[in-house]
Amino acid sequence: MMNKLLFTILISLAAVSCSTYVPVEYRTAGEYVVAKNTALKISDAEKKDLTSKLQKEIIKDGWWKYGSNDKSFYEITITEVTRNGAETSSSNQVRDGKTFRKSNYKASGTVVFNIKRNDGKNARTFSLETSGYAESEKEMPKEYGANSLWPILNALVGADPTQEAISSQVTFVSLDAYNNLDQNMAVAIVNKISPEKKIVNIEFEDGNNDLEPAEKFVKLQDYLSAFNYLLGLPNSDTRSDVQYNLGVVQEARHLYKEACSYYQKAYGIEGKRMYLEQMSGCETRKTESEKLDKII
Repeated sequence: MMNKLLFTILISLAAVSCSTYVPVEYRTAGEYVVAKNTALKISDAEKKDLTSKLQKEIIKDGWWKYGSNDKSFYEITITEVTRNGAETSSSNQVRDGKTFRKSNYKASGTVVFNIKRNDGKNARTFSLETSGYAESEKEMPKEYGANSLWPILNALVGADPTQEAISSQVTFVSLDAYNNLDQNMAVAIVNKISPEKKIVNIEFEDGNNDLEPAEKFVKLQDYLSAFNYLLGLPNSDTRSDVQYNLGVVQEARHLYKEACSYYQKAYGIEGKRMYLEQMSGCETRKTESEKLDKII
């Protein structure tokens, strides 16, 4: 009896953990947004490390078209960058007879930049505060024995191996922190001038065996094949689970108008709360997509 109960519990847990979720990435219009694939240039060549990172982030984000020779383009100028940092904590740990020093460093800064169209229109200036963190662990010099002459010799030449090791560690960990600070500044700039990326995970309804092939397509992110399979199922027009899943795969393809329609059909067939919630969420994402499509 106990074994049967345990088996039933394990089967139930397995069923819960096997739910499939479809990640739907979308964007929302932010404070400063232009049309997708608008040309963008960086005019400040002096701050090479920051501008190099900014260029890579612009390309990675994919909203702007970087470095184009278009007649109409936007231009970013970094007008001010301030940076400061300090070691926030340190500690020593002894392992295998060796002393290791752990250092945590925080770099903070502000970047001020302006962006405008090449005809001077749509100009804005932004000031962003960011931080960068780094940590390091370094083996410290061994302590000299009681009869060693090295402490006397070091004192004569003004050397302190432990302090030199600490200074070297702080120098390198600070460089890492400032590098991370510049990276975060670049990301912050791109986030400020591009529509915000968001991801929502939508559950694929898999209660019936004939939905398994579609679920496999979804796991492979082959949403078109999943859509065609679901559409070809018998009585697909009258099944709420099929209509709902059609909405899920169409949202994954960013076809929001169709997706919302399928969610609405699913809710009309069976008034599940999940259908209603996804229908509402889809309408919001459709509205945001339409806003971005109208930007010029």
